Amino acid sequence: MGAGNRSIFAKNIAPSAVKMNFGPSFIERLAVSLLFGTPREMTAEEICGKGGVVDQFVEAAQQSFEAGFKGVELHAA
Repeated sequence: MGAGNRSIFAKNIAPSAVKMNFGPSFIERLAVSLLFGTPREMTAEEICGKGGVVDQFVEAAQQSFEAGFKGVELHAA
């Protein structure tokens, strides 16, 4: 089982509803459709509202600091 409480069939969420592009071939397009689909665009409230993603990153950084880490790295691929 993975982390979190979302179903494996739940739509991925992203800052915008732009589908991934692995390339033009049928196999590449099929892989994207089956594995990822088109994400659901996050709302402004989900991103920067109370308890949103920004708040979650702040909380994670605070917990890391309290655990003794001196920094965190954000991967924005």
